[in-house]
Amino acid sequence: MRPVKLLAVSNIDRTRDGRSMRVNVFRLFVQCELASEATRSIQGAETTEARFFAESNLPELSPGRCTPAEMQRIFKHHREPERPADFD
Repeated sequence: MRPVKLLAVSNIDRTRDGRSMRVNVFRLFVQCELASEATRSIQGAETTEARFFAESNLPELSPGRCTPAEMQRIFKHHREPERPADFD
């Protein structure tokens, strides 16, 4: 993969025991393009498989990692390539 454009920066609201933590954690959404069509195995503790999905056929999301609303924003960027990056 090769990074092409920053699409969004999202500040994750972190809480512990119902109290807001004073830590800011940011999630960056980056549009990438394939650097090569060649496939290779993925080795690592977090990722066992990678695939592309249509907006209408997304697998179940992990809400702590990415919400449906965030994915809608990212697909909006795909449909509107001139759209500037979103910051919250």
